[in-house]
Amino acid sequence: MIRLILADLARSARVWTGLFVLSAVTGAVGLLGVSLLVSSGHYSGDTRQLSASSGQMVLTFTSISVFVGLAGAANLTVAIQRRSFALWQIVGVRPSLVGLVVLAQLAIIGAAGAATGCLAAAPGLDPFFTWVQGAWTGSERIEPHVGTATWLGTIAVVAGAVFLSGLRGAVRASRVAPIDALREPEPPQRGMGSIRWVVAVGALAGTVALGWRLGDASFEEQVNRGMFLIPALTGFLAALGPILFPLVLRAWTALVPARLASSWFLARHDARYRLSRSTAVIGPLMVGIALAAGFYTGAATFGAAAGAAWTTDPEVVVLLLGGPLVVSAASAAVTVFMASGARDRAAALVQAAGGQRRTVILAAVWEALIHAITATTLGTAVTVTGAIYLARAVRIETPQIAWPAIGVVAVGGAALLLIATVIPALSALRTPLSRVLAES
Repeated sequence: MIRLILADLARSARVWTGLFVLSAVTGAVGLLGVSLLVSSGHYSGDTRQLSASSGQMVLTFTSISVFVGLAGAANLTVAIQRRSFALWQIVGVRPSLVGLVVLAQLAIIGAAGAATGCLAAAPGLDPFFTWVQGAWTGSERIEPHVGTATWLGTIAVVAGAVFLSGLRGAVRASRVAPIDALREPEPPQRGMGSIRWVVAVGALAGTVALGWRLGDASFEEQVNRGMFLIPALTGFLAALGPILFPLVLRAWTALVPARLASSWFLARHDARYRLSRSTAVIGPLMVGIALAAGFYTGAATFGAAAGAAWTTDPEVVVLLLGGPLVVSAASAAVTVFMASGARDRAAALVQAAGGQRRTVILAAVWEALIHAITATTLGTAVTVTGAIYLARAVRIETPQIAWPAIGVVAVGGAALLLIATVIPALSALRTPLSRVLAES
């Protein structure tokens, strides 16, 4: 069994690389957040409180991006190898063993990636603490206190998150009939799993608790609760991604005529057909947009309510949003990278049917824009909804919607998706058609 686990990881390195990179990014960001939390125990007074609260907020905001990113990447990694797992069963590997192998691979990749991320982040702990010290006015100098337990705990949590994220996909891979997997090039889109429903209910309960009678609370309590309202609502919509994202994607793309261009027709069809991949790409970008815009919206709303000029220290913004945005960007990019094998086959089929190279490239551009626009639509809807509710709670007439934050993250995310989509398309055009079609 061990030989099968390791041999398959080596053979499918291209597929597993994306999840490994995402685990490494998560491990690095997680170590920075945990180091703030752990180090706070060595101090007292304001220094202890500021360090602990900073670590808690970093981990809280990042956890939303991690949940969405790892869930999409882990399940997509397993789904892409669905055909290989079917071949295993044909040659005599028991279905239960298939599931165990996949789960072991998820745990190995999660642990190895997290360890790599921690190693990469370790040299930056001292500069990181020095840099964020500017946000802690009135506190003494704080040094990182990170021991072996912190390292092992971070690695274990990330590995466990990867394991749980891919659990449903592993179970599905062990239960699928080989003939169905070999016949269907793309696994059917599934609904919500039990874990997602639990997260969705929890996020909804948190949103309701944060917003309940917010207008009757003191201003200090409004700030403490209101700044987490949009992130909680974001987590709720992200948990409903398998249901919500396809509906939004289909709704707005239906408004654009299919005859606009052959490349648009191909891109729209591919995005709608491969909904597992589309959902995994849309989710992280939507979370990034909503978290960034939600933070600035909350700060502007409470600043307007207090009648004070709205200023936010750059250190605070990067400290709270840096981790979530990095994880979201990495999630979207690695998801597109992992699906590049399917893009090779699609490009070959288009050319074999008489399509031009220009059509393949434009279809890749359209597909990236479809995902970016869908994510932007959802992220904007979350932000606007939260801004309206907060404005009513603090009794100001005009909702303070952070349009610049929405625009910056949306444009940056679209650019990243374009790069991650177009480059594999260009690479696919260099591969001989006979080789790609023979391997399909």
